[in-house]
Amino acid sequence: MIIKAINLFLSHKTYLGCFILSLIIAWIITPLIAQLAKKLGIVDLPGARKIHTKKVPRMGGIVIFIALWTPILLLYFWENRISQSLEGSWWDIAIIALAGCAVMLSGLLDDMRGLNAWKKLLVQVPIAFLFSQYIARFDYISLPGFGQFSLGILSVPVTMLWIVGITNAFNLIDGIDGLATGVSFIVAITNAIISTISGNQFMAVIMFSLSGACLGFLRYNFTPARIFLGDSGSLLLGMTLATTSISTYSKSNIVASFFVAVIILGYPMTDTFIAMFRRKLYGKPIFSADLGHIHHRLLARGLDHPKASLIIYSFCMALSVLALGLVLENSLMTFIAVLLLTIMVSLGVYFLGFFRMFRVRQVRETKSKYLIAYHLTELLLAKLSLVDTLEQIYVLLEQACKEFG
Repeated sequence: MIIKAINLFLSHKTYLGCFILSLIIAWIITPLIAQLAKKLGIVDLPGARKIHTKKVPRMGGIVIFIALWTPILLLYFWENRISQSLEGSWWDIAIIALAGCAVMLSGLLDDMRGLNAWKKLLVQVPIAFLFSQYIARFDYISLPGFGQFSLGILSVPVTMLWIVGITNAFNLIDGIDGLATGVSFIVAITNAIISTISGNQFMAVIMFSLSGACLGFLRYNFTPARIFLGDSGSLLLGMTLATTSISTYSKSNIVASFFVAVIILGYPMTDTFIAMFRRKLYGKPIFSADLGHIHHRLLARGLDHPKASLIIYSFCMALSVLALGLVLENSLMTFIAVLLLTIMVSLGVYFLGFFRMFRVRQVRETKSKYLIAYHLTELLLAKLSLVDTLEQIYVLLEQACKEFG
């Protein structure tokens, strides 16, 4: 089956062309965009929660956007079998590009000036609503062994939650060098292979182009990163993968298509769910930053950035093998993937200390300490906004030091 898929891929020169061209474009323009980011001052500064000791450009979203859509734009003007098969899909493709562009620009504004999560949601939620109303949505969910379930009036809310959730999930996992880019490459190339096997040209063209863009950019984004994705890049990747998967799997004849989409995006979805649950459990704002993500826990165990990223890549690849096994209806492939995932999840839960989250005493102590610190911080910020002189600032800092011990 795998050999058949590879031969099928090689027989589609257009897909191969999109992949190679986007890879080359990303490879070439990334240093140029990095220089531009430095000149514009769009850089990530060193800080307590960061390991880099110098300014790093953070305009990766521009690179991904150009590398992703240039081959597809050229394909629009190139007459061949694939472009002809996409004749009725160009409107959907344009909407996906515009949606990605909108969140990329909001992310770029965040990288430049700083935006809180709610302001970025003001861009994402209308996009999700319009997309679910006029382009595509999940009308039903299909699960292996259980058949299809109609979502009915929940169709639009579920689709909106999917788009906003996946978009922000990729933003949340972008915490160490090369992680979000590498995970996006694995997700995109898996979708590309599945699309090639199922004959879905719409998904295949976008996913091959996206995987090439990610791989080309990863050369500069992997440790030590010479450029970061920034919010512009992580939000673009999340939005593109979310909207493309809806357009494809909502109309797919693949058995358990929704389940397959969830599996492929399993890592960012799992990490985001755990993060939100943990923050809610400890009384923290859902959108607050912390050091409890899976990649942070791997670093806390003494791993460096490359090793932590490679472990997460391995987990994502196991998920991809499981998805391919289900699509190909290959029992052996599915069994091996489930076995690997069971071992990896068991080891991860034990060694990364996830059970400690549920210790009642620890939850109570940590939650009360956090709430006190949170309210003190809010009070100090309110006072800081009213000061007029440098001397008053020193007095406030002295009070803060006493309060926090």
